[in-house]
Amino acid sequence: LGGNSLADNIRVVGVNPGPVDTDRIYNMLKKRAASELGDANRYTELEATYPLGRPAHKYEISDLIVFLASYRSGYTSGAIFTVDGGIASRRSII
Repeated sequence: LGGNSLADNIRVVGVNPGPVDTDRIYNMLKKRAASELGDANRYTELEATYPLGRPAHKYEISDLIVFLASYRSGYTSGAIFTVDGGIASRRSII
């Protein structure tokens, strides 16, 4: 799509976020902590295993999306941007 749509002045980009600081990720971490560590309140021990020691802040994802949608990213098409704090470069930890 990224190359086929350029004649119509349409750019195609994707954003592949890792864990983001939301209720959903904390609910998942607490459930996993309860299962694996025997106490949901120990979820911070699992969070600490992320390469940067935390999930992404929402603005770290949204700022990229705003940039990709802007004219300043006008030469970008057919790309997928992984924003996961280095998780993809390591074994799966989520």
